[in-house]
Amino acid sequence: PATLYKPFSSMVSYGNNLNRFDLKYDVLKKPFLLFGDFIFTPIHFFSKNDWFYSFAQVALEQLDNDFNRKHRRETAKNMEQNLREYFSKAGFEARVLDGNELSNTEGDVDVVVTKGEETLLIQLKRTKMRLTLKDAYFESINTDRKASRQINNVESCFNSKKVYKWIVSNSYENVLEDIDGCLKVNYFDLINVLQTQAYSSGISVKDFVNIIQADTEIRDVIKYRKTLHLEEFDVFNCKEVKYSKETHFIKKNENVYRKYDVCDLPISLVDPVNYKEARLSTGDKSSVYLKKYNDALNSEKEGDDESAAILLQECIDEQPMDSDAISALANIMADKKEYSKAISLFENAIAMNSEDVFLKRNYFISLIESGNKEKASLLANELEKKFWFVDLELYPKIKNLPKEVVMKLSEVI
Repeated sequence: PATLYKPFSSMVSYGNNLNRFDLKYDVLKKPFLLFGDFIFTPIHFFSKNDWFYSFAQVALEQLDNDFNRKHRRETAKNMEQNLREYFSKAGFEARVLDGNELSNTEGDVDVVVTKGEETLLIQLKRTKMRLTLKDAYFESINTDRKASRQINNVESCFNSKKVYKWIVSNSYENVLEDIDGCLKVNYFDLINVLQTQAYSSGISVKDFVNIIQADTEIRDVIKYRKTLHLEEFDVFNCKEVKYSKETHFIKKNENVYRKYDVCDLPISLVDPVNYKEARLSTGDKSSVYLKKYNDALNSEKEGDDESAAILLQECIDEQPMDSDAISALANIMADKKEYSKAISLFENAIAMNSEDVFLKRNYFISLIESGNKEKASLLANELEKKFWFVDLELYPKIKNLPKEVVMKLSEVI
């Protein structure tokens, strides 16, 4: 066993203490921590998620017996008809094939979608998540490759300028991968995208294929939600969005897009919280340091910036690589309008921890407040491109501004 796990393990060389300033540790490359004879997996909470699929797994297994085979076939037909209806509502010509239309008995296709000279061939597959590499491999052999072979064998039966081929499955394994010339698409993602296109008539098969291949659904959810709630926009973008054709279309068919209101997207930024001592830790030095850092955060929250700054500087003197302490001190300097020192501290912290979006957001605010708009603009573009799924709050939202200010700035309310 040691031969297997050691290449993927990081030895804890600080007694029983975890050193959070060890920037060389990459949990994705070294998912195990070795404490003497014990192994700890920091990401073990995320390593087994079959509970998420358990209800669907049981349902499929119950249907997969002789008594329920007929019912299983009937529900498969219902699934095909439902998919056909979704495509029809989205402005496509769609039909379900029952298997007798094609002379090639080695091939099969369930749903055919056409528009103009473009055709989309769909093979529907219902399966379950495979929890072992062996099962996952045989799943790809028995389901995905079989489905691609069935579609490829009948492709020549369709006379279209362009033919697209999809394997549509309720599983997420190998989604959006090319399998012998066929794209694997998740059924539930496909239905969600089709529902948002339900009242659009100008989209082609090629355009729709590109939408699915781009995998933009989460981005679309964020866009649709904000469009339905213009008060969530900032004053710089709201006017352009409010009067766009897309906003008019979404508002007109609001009932279709309201389903996205239940999604907690984009992700909100959360202020850093106090650090807690790890249960395995027995080091007094580490405990003293963490207490000092937490006391500094509490002092800042209580409005005592002077005491907080002194404590944070002591932390930095003791641990020069603690980017959290440096960032916290930078925020205090920015609040005191000592922007030159604040920006220097922010840049020092970012050099150590370039992936901390909260840190970079605060750095951006300091650049704006200090008048360095050119540098702030470049940073804003970088953040919005990289962290598009996060509510960055770079600019004040309309709902947080007095109405007269919004009227004066953008004339959108």
